[in-house]
Amino acid sequence: MQNTPIFSHQIIGDFTSQKAIEVKNILMDLVKNGHINLVIDFTKASEVDVVGINTLANLYKQIRRVKGTIIIHLNKDSHLAKMLHLTKFEQNFTLVYP
Repeated sequence: MQNTPIFSHQIIGDFTSQKAIEVKNILMDLVKNGHINLVIDFTKASEVDVVGINTLANLYKQIRRVKGTIIIHLNKDSHLAKMLHLTKFEQNFTLVYP
């Protein structure tokens, strides 16, 4: 990991539509301002939809361009874990299960 600080953000509740867009804007602004090593905690998230998955895909593209990292904390049996597996996005992230 590079010598830049790690920024952590926790998602609580649904990661769908409007909330996913809000989180995307927050995290993209962080990346633009040099925070390229992110930890996203989804252990308290409940649902995720296509907008949430798309948010993670776009964030991954931005982070990859600047050679940063994304670590995702999530529950192994969560809806998000299943969606990341089905879409094969799990291969793009470092996943940490508590």
